[in-house]
Amino acid sequence: MGLLCAALVASACGSPSDLARRDPAALVVVNGNGQQGAAGQLLAGPLIVKVTDDRGRAVPGQAVTFQVTSGGGSVLSGTVTTDADGIARERWRLGTGGAQALEARVAIGSGATVTAAFTAILIGAAPASFQHQAP
Repeated sequence: MGLLCAALVASACGSPSDLARRDPAALVVVNGNGQQGAAGQLLAGPLIVKVTDDRGRAVPGQAVTFQVTSGGGSVLSGTVTTDADGIARERWRLGTGGAQALEARVAIGSGATVTAAFTAILIGAAPASFQHQAP
């Protein structure tokens, strides 16, 4: 009976080979898209993506590259490795004008990549001081 239970648990959880390196097949935005921020400032929240294989399972230890594609901003790290849940987080400093866009990329083999796009809305910064002028 004990061996039967162990076999059932092993099949439900996956075999040891299931824990081996998984090949990335998809990259999806989890959080951080559509944020608003001032020019030159870090967005309030991180950009979060998830890398999965062709069966929808998380891919840990995968390099994800984050690159600004429009607006002249920057990222803190540039390349982030996914955690045990296939999640990668990056911070984005907005540029000074125009459309703000960023792309996360993962190589999937044979030179191909999968991408996930982020955009942000640039809002005006409050003036440092306000001087009242009499009419």
